[in-house]
Amino acid sequence: MMENANTPGPGWGPQRKRGAVSLSFDNLGEAAAINRGDVIAAEDFGHHPTAAFFPEFLGMVGDMPATWFIEASNALVYPDIIRAWAGAGKEVGIHAWQHESWGKLDASQRQDILRRSVDAFTDLGIRPQGFRPPGGATPPGALEEYRNAGLSYCSPLGEMGNSHVADGVAVVPFAWHHVDAYLIDPKLTALRGRNGDPEPHVSMPQWAGVLDAALAFARDRRAHVTLIFHPVVLLELPDSLPVLRDFIGKLKVADDLWVATCGDVAASLHDKPRMT
Repeated sequence: MMENANTPGPGWGPQRKRGAVSLSFDNLGEAAAINRGDVIAAEDFGHHPTAAFFPEFLGMVGDMPATWFIEASNALVYPDIIRAWAGAGKEVGIHAWQHESWGKLDASQRQDILRRSVDAFTDLGIRPQGFRPPGGATPPGALEEYRNAGLSYCSPLGEMGNSHVADGVAVVPFAWHHVDAYLIDPKLTALRGRNGDPEPHVSMPQWAGVLDAALAFARDRRAHVTLIFHPVVLLELPDSLPVLRDFIGKLKVADDLWVATCGDVAASLHDKPRMT
């Protein structure tokens, strides 16, 4: 049952801004490749390009609030990177154990992955509050499973701007066209086609226009918008890096928008009944 829709109310965040935007990232290391069955040489394991990219990546994000949804198996492989991200004041969210496609798992598998993931991050001194399901699915019973795992929110595929609370869990959705890889990765032609979107990937200027439109949507609809970027995509498509840097620059001067982690937005949604 939806308990609190995403409505203008008194505004977003402590300063009651017109709209809200969450800068978020997905994936770290070899986890997704292992789940796909890719063969990784022993000497390469633990030395993924996204790990070497981390200092530049963290510097690019700078002091902006941001959430990184990380496969929890990385707590065993890249604990220092995860601690450094959290130590910089950023949020760590769960992205399954090894990027398992959430809509293809049964309830017992999902519950086991949630338990192991929470435990793995907790062992690093990090208590995650949120979960983004790989593939974006919200299977029947998932919200109760998140709540039972001690999570306060999820970030699945959903209607743009429809951040809300349902069954005691904040839902902070993303739309496909707000995912960098979905728009700019040439390898995702088939996925775009299955979703009824144009199959060719967009140009970097077109992608920049989509990001600008997301900010306009947040302002015009007085809504919250979630945007997703992937470190591995930024590395594979280096022309995307200037686009992200420019977008972060726009967020820094967006005085009418609350730029917040997914977790902070979720907390505000839980608090909204008391605010209004």
